[in-house]
Amino acid sequence: MDSSMKKKLAAGLVILYAVSLAIFLPTVFQANPNDLITNIINPFGGGNFLWGRESGIIESNVPISEINLTYIVPVNITLHLKVINDYISNTTIHAYYNASPESEYQELVKEYGIVLPIPGQIINVTSQFKAVTNESTINSTLPPYETNITRNVYYEMFNTTPPTPFYYAYQTSDTITQYVPSSGTYANDSGVFSEIPFAAHHLPFNSTIILNITTQPILPGVKESELPNISFIVNLTANHYVSLKEYVTTASFYINTVFINSLQATTTQLPGVSTATSPVLAHFNVPGGNYMVLVDLGLWSNITTVYVRGISPVTYNNGSFHAVVIPPAMIIQIPPFSTTNDPYMVENVTIYAPDDMLNWTYIIPKFEPYAPINEPYTNGQWDHSGNGLNISLLINGKTMYNANLTDYLALYKPNDPFANNPFGYAYHASIEFFLSSSDKIVTYNNTIYVYIEPSQLSSAQIKLVYNDSDYAVQYLFGPVNRNYVENTTGIDVYTPELYMPSIEPISASFFKGQLIDYDYGYNYVIPENDSDIVYLMHVSGDSELVMGVTPTHANATLSIYYPNTPTGSLETTIGTIQGVYVKFANGTMERIYLSNTNITKLFTGVTMPQMSPMPPFWNYSFEISIVGLENILDITPTQALTVLNNSYVIVSYYDMASNTTVTNMTKLVSTPAILNVTAGFDHSFYYAPATPYEDIAVPGDQIFYLVSVDNKLPVYITLTDTSLGATSPTTVISVNTTSIYLTYTNESGMLTTVAVPNIVLTETAPASGIFKGMLYITLTNANGQLLPTGTPLNTTYLDVNGKVIAPVFDIINTTHEMMYINVTFDGVSAYTYYTLTQIPNVIENVTPIVYNPVDGELSTTVKSMISGYYYSGYIVLTISQTPTSPKYSYTEYFNLSATAPSFVVAFDLLPLSSLLNGHTYIVTLQAIVVPLSYEPEHPIGSVGLVFNGTFYFEE
Repeated sequence: MDSSMKKKLAAGLVILYAVSLAIFLPTVFQANPNDLITNIINPFGGGNFLWGRESGIIESNVPISEINLTYIVPVNITLHLKVINDYISNTTIHAYYNASPESEYQELVKEYGIVLPIPGQIINVTSQFKAVTNESTINSTLPPYETNITRNVYYEMFNTTPPTPFYYAYQTSDTITQYVPSSGTYANDSGVFSEIPFAAHHLPFNSTIILNITTQPILPGVKESELPNISFIVNLTANHYVSLKEYVTTASFYINTVFINSLQATTTQLPGVSTATSPVLAHFNVPGGNYMVLVDLGLWSNITTVYVRGISPVTYNNGSFHAVVIPPAMIIQIPPFSTTNDPYMVENVTIYAPDDMLNWTYIIPKFEPYAPINEPYTNGQWDHSGNGLNISLLINGKTMYNANLTDYLALYKPNDPFANNPFGYAYHASIEFFLSSSDKIVTYNNTIYVYIEPSQLSSAQIKLVYNDSDYAVQYLFGPVNRNYVENTTGIDVYTPELYMPSIEPISASFFKGQLIDYDYGYNYVIPENDSDIVYLMHVSGDSELVMGVTPTHANATLSIYYPNTPTGSLETTIGTIQGVYVKFANGTMERIYLSNTNITKLFTGVTMPQMSPMPPFWNYSFEISIVGLENILDITPTQALTVLNNSYVIVSYYDMASNTTVTNMTKLVSTPAILNVTAGFDHSFYYAPATPYEDIAVPGDQIFYLVSVDNKLPVYITLTDTSLGATSPTTVISVNTTSIYLTYTNESGMLTTVAVPNIVLTETAPASGIFKGMLYITLTNANGQLLPTGTPLNTTYLDVNGKVIAPVFDIINTTHEMMYINVTFDGVSAYTYYTLTQIPNVIENVTPIVYNPVDGELSTTVKSMISGYYYSGYIVLTISQTPTSPKYSYTEYFNLSATAPSFVVAFDLLPLSSLLNGHTYIVTLQAIVVPLSYEPEHPIGSVGLVFNGTFYFEE
């Protein structure tokens, strides 16, 4: 097959692979109810398609111990046979092919006029091929297809490499043609056996000659030493039957000593010609390496059907499955930053190569994390020494270093990154990046460590090439370059951040700073066995930054050091502290030269440890010593209160990876700034309308149970900064807060942070250094207007300092009731909190008020509105004839609980002699509930109306 034809075939197989998946995915072979084999299933996809060397699931009605497999394709296949040797034999001489003309072989050739294909000649046989073999079944342990005493389920490891013999057969023909000249003394015989020509042009009658042509199939994937020899043998016998006046040549055909058939060519006249031909089934056996043989012959591809027949304990009918050859695929994922400390400088590689996995069925029960990449035989054009995962480091598109990971890759079952992925298990590798003094790549277990010079990071790329080692993938998809998958990923380079506090008191001995950069951080990680993520081996970082001097002492180098890498410690320069300056209050500036002595004085340590990961940054802390600065400037601590007051310490840092310089500064003040935030109350109650009842004296009225609420909460902010106040001794100073944030947990359980407008802090008196301000948290409607008492909660919003934040229902969370108020001024921060609590209806009357003039009893029934909670209290009855007339008050105790949620309240009014029947009085029923433990840990009390209205007393 020429290369152009291979490319066309391979391109067609790519399309057919996609189509076959679409066809086979939802399909399961279904035999009729009386069949033995009921299903042949892919344990991952559920259909009856199987790839390269996968265990298929067989379900049957009765036990099966052995099966027969027959591989067929719906097209003709061309087998290329290479002639290895020839053999000729008569009754006295037995000779093999020899180039020397003096040999016995050549004597026989001359004597009989023999013509045979010579060694090295290629014979092409085109026909319909099939392959047949027998396999034993294995009890299945793959869920949900486990074998048990009531279920005949097995798995079969099709196409695996153990030396299972295969029987190959194809349709061909044999022919014998006899020509007898006028002399009638010999036969001139010629013929074809499986496309192999042969001839004995001078075979005397009543003699026999044996012709043997030994061939080997041309199978690129099979080692030459393992190729089978296929001998095509023709036994020619020429006879003259005088009494019958017949000249007969009998040709008996054999393949490897196995008799195929016999033909006779008979002539009854001189000269005369006769021919005999017959179709035959040619066959040969291959003891091992049959996966490669199947592929080379074209019997394993995306058009193959394999028929499965039970043959033990008895013979049964066929089931079938379809072959699918799948080209590899790859994705690269960069872990996102999150609170789970996903590390930066790590990339996760997932490789889908289902044909490439030889032993996943043994990996699953053992939970082993690694699986070998199965290498094919390495001979001829299929010598893929680069199989596996190739990693290249490219700088500006030029390869600087590369390495191979060829032995083992982690095996795991992914969460289907590819849509409708039926492939089951996949390979996994992790790439970790280091800044280094030289470029290199090191593989260790299942992790690839890439070392890159800092200045090259912005132009670096990682190129990954996975060359599928499965032979069918190589053979079928190689011509269109789908036998491998390639992916290239760049590395994002980030500008570092230099954090320094805005203001620090001179009285402190040191202040902290941080150098923050994505590109520096490193955490030793290893992959999870059953997921596509990696996890940290150490909670804190595994790197540190080390300061060093330069010849000029104007600046200091900064090197990153990785002490805990599995491949050994390393250190490289990644940047420079360009300068440290002091800018005094009068505007003059002095540079601090970074000699060995000054570095150890100015910094409390020469090493910046990597702090615990704080995504999305990697933080390295340092401390600048104020005491050391005073020593370098040769001033005393007392002098420093004046000399350094309102001065700035300025640090400038150059980052090699991003080629940028960042600068920050800290203001030194003689007195510390103190910020204090307090709320007017530690509790703020919301309110809800009560359920109205309809049986009051005036139909249509609605009486609500209300809770008294102060819905305007003041928050007081006080800043104490003597140094700031001293900057203007005669006038009052006003400053703005830097930021104000509210933090609360909403009804959905999500932590929510909202910025609100800053406020002005005004000094209480000139040079006092005390600055005060106030904001309010109020309940409003959606337009920001204050709400009247009794407004339903579904229209109530929280307003902070004039900014409507959210509906109250969004903010109230009975599990996390606290709202935090965080205030910052120029680097100094403080917070307070208060609790949000809703008080619902607690009690209501459920029957009309009834008066019995006979015994003078006034009664009604009340019930709990908060089921499941115990609370008790008093019902107070107040009666007056007019709003201004004397009132009569009666009290009765009640006790409501989960088991007794209702209570009949009755008041004896007979002692009230002034109560006249037939008159209307103002009646008020008031519930006093104390205490009510409704919200956890927050006992509250409430007073509310049960009934308030006029009531007509009649006989």
